[in-house]
Formats: sequence, C-alpha cells, structure tokens
Amino acid sequence: MARDTIAVGRILRAGLAAQAGTTGQADGHKFANNGKTYLRVTKATATGDITIQTPKKILGLDLEEQVISFEIDDVKLIGPFPTNVFNQSDGTVWIDYEATETQWTVEVYSL
Repeated sequence: MARDTIAVGRILRAGLAAQAGTTGQADGHKFANNGKTYLRVTKATATGDITIQTPKKILGLDLEEQVISFEIDDVKLIGPFPTNVFNQSDGTVWIDYEATETQWTVEVYSL
C-alpha cells in the first residue's frame, strides 16, 4: 500500500465545517504543506506515537524527526510545519504511525 494523501481543509473567515477524519494506515500519510498547516490527531483505545518526518539536513546532519506521544483518547492539534524543515521534495509532509494504525484519526487544516 502506498502513502496516501490527506486532503487539506482551508480555514476561511466564512468558516469551514470540521472534516471527517482519515484513519491511519501502515504506510503512513502525506499532506500538502504551505507552512501554515495544522493537524488534528485523535488516538483511540491505546497509547502510541506519531512521527512527522524531517527530511532536511543541516551541515550534512539529519534533523531529528518530530515524535508526538498520545495517551488513550487524546486529541491534539499539531503544527505549523515550517516548509524548510518538514517538506519533502514534492511539497508534502509525511506522517508515520506507530503500530495499531487504525486507532488513529487525522484531519489536516491550513490557513
């Protein structure tokens, strides 16, 4: 299975209805990032971590990936993601899920 793209909801002054969440998957997800993008992540029934990949290097050294830990039933808003740190070469950010991928729900929003 390939890394699927999650659609980004654009927040407007007129409002934006909350999106239906996307369920985590074994190969992770990606989303378009303009530097003003945020995640709303929910974890059900067990603790776990998600990892936001950081593909950039500074002086030839890899940047440490962003790992966010969750407790049971946690809901977290995460971001923004500076493009010079988090964007892959195609302008997307990659999310990886710890085991039990189906217990994650992710929504992506941008200003």
